[in-house]
Amino acid sequence: MLTRLKISGFKNLKSVDLRFGFFTCIAGQNGVGKSNLFDAIKFLSDLASMPIANAAGLVRGLNGKTTSFASLFSACEDGKASAEMEFLVEAVVPSTVVDDYSQAVDVTSTCLEYKLGLRLIKGDSKKGLGDRIEITSEHLKPRTKSAVSTDWKFADKELALKHVRGKRTNPFIETKEDQGITKIFLRSDDGNDRRGAPLRVPLTTPRTVLSGVDSEAHASHLAMRREMQSWKLLQLEPSALREPDTFNSDSHVSHRGEHLPAALHRIKLNADVAADLSTLIRGVQSVDVIDNDLLQLRTLSVTFNNQSFPASALSDGTLRFLALSVLACDPDANGLICMEEPENGIHPTKIPEMIELVKNLSYSNSADELGNGDSASLRQVLINTHSPLVVAEVVADDILFAQAWQRGGFRGVEYLPIKGTWRAKADEHCVQTGEVLSFLSGASAHESKAVVGKRVKELFASVHQSTLAF
Repeated sequence: MLTRLKISGFKNLKSVDLRFGFFTCIAGQNGVGKSNLFDAIKFLSDLASMPIANAAGLVRGLNGKTTSFASLFSACEDGKASAEMEFLVEAVVPSTVVDDYSQAVDVTSTCLEYKLGLRLIKGDSKKGLGDRIEITSEHLKPRTKSAVSTDWKFADKELALKHVRGKRTNPFIETKEDQGITKIFLRSDDGNDRRGAPLRVPLTTPRTVLSGVDSEAHASHLAMRREMQSWKLLQLEPSALREPDTFNSDSHVSHRGEHLPAALHRIKLNADVAADLSTLIRGVQSVDVIDNDLLQLRTLSVTFNNQSFPASALSDGTLRFLALSVLACDPDANGLICMEEPENGIHPTKIPEMIELVKNLSYSNSADELGNGDSASLRQVLINTHSPLVVAEVVADDILFAQAWQRGGFRGVEYLPIKGTWRAKADEHCVQTGEVLSFLSGASAHESKAVVGKRVKELFASVHQSTLAF
C-alpha cells in the first residue's frame, strides 16, 4: 500500500508531496497535470522491473525515443531542462514475499521508505548518442509502527497499521562514498550482514539496485520491489475486453482488460459479478463463462431478460463495469489500481453506481480476508476526474484538487486537500468542496455550495434516461 509519494522534477510535478489512504480521487480540469501523476507512478513501477532507459521510454509521450528523455525533467525558470528528479515512496508491504523461483520468504520490515534520485545526461547528436539517465542516489530504509502511526491520518488506518512489523532502523540500501567514489550499498535483510559484506554498486548501473534484488537475503527489498511492480494503471480497452481466452490463457485481468473470461472462470464468483452488473442494467440474470472444447476457447456471456449476449455484443460501458466487478471480486487483484476518468463510457445517471464499485476495489471497502491476509499487498484505488458528477459522489476526505500554477516560464501543478479533512494542515492552502464543484461545473467562485449542488443536480436532470445495455 502506497501511503506517501513525494516527487520533484518529473514533468510538471516540480514539487509535490502527497499522502494516500485506501481511496483517493484527484479532481481537476483537463490539462493541469492529473495524468502526469499517473505517469510518475507507472514510471516507478517500471523502474522496479527493467533498466532505466527502458522504463523511461515507456512513459506516455516518449514512445521509446531516448532523444526525448529531457522532456521527463521539469523545466527550470529559464525554460531549460533541469538536471535531476527525485522520488520518495513510503509503502506498507506484505509480511511474506514470493521470489522469481516461487519460493516464499519472510520479510523483516513491512513499512519501508524508498528514495531515488535521477539525473539527465545530455547526448551528443554529432556522435549519434542519445540522452541517458543516471542514478544520483538510491536509499531504502525501514519505518517502525510507532513512527508511522503518528504520520498516518487517513480513515481506516488501523487496517494498514496491523500489517506493519519490524523494529530495524538501519538502511537496507544507501548511497555514500567509498574510498572517494560515491556508490550504492546493498545490505542484507538480517541487519548484521552475516551473509557477507554489503554489495557496492556504481552509480552508472543501468538499472536501480532495487530492481535487481531477488533472494532470501534481501526479502524486505524484494517486498518493496513487488509492491511497486503491483501498481497498475488500468486503461481498459473495448477490443481487449471483448477478446475470448484460450484454456491456457493468463487468468488475471490485464491493465488493458484482457482475460476477463479466464479470470472469472478462476474466481468462480459469477453470481456476485451478476449482482454488481444488475445495479447498472435492469434485468441481468447471470454472467457466465462459456467453454468451447473444440476450439479450446472461453468466452464471456451475459443473460438478461432470458436472452444471452456474448462479450462482443456488449457496450463499452457495460464491459468496463464488468471488468471492475471481476477485479473487485478477485482476491489476487492487489496493489495500487490507478484509473483515469472512470466515468468515461458510463451514462451520467449511472455514475453513482460506477463510483461505488470503484470504491469497493479498495481494501477498506472489502472483506478483511480479501487478498489472503498478510501475504498479499493491501489494495487501494486512485482515480482522477474532471467531472463534478463524480466529485459529488466522493466524500471530502478522499478528494485532492489538482490546480495549475505558473511562475516565470514554468507551469506546474499542485494538489490541494479539502479544508477540514485529514490531509489539510493549518498552515497550508486548502479548498472547499463547493469550490471544487464550482470550478468543475463552470459556476462562478462566489456561488454557495447549495447553488452549486443544485447546478450539479440539474446536470443529471438534463440527461434523458437511457440504458447502457446493448
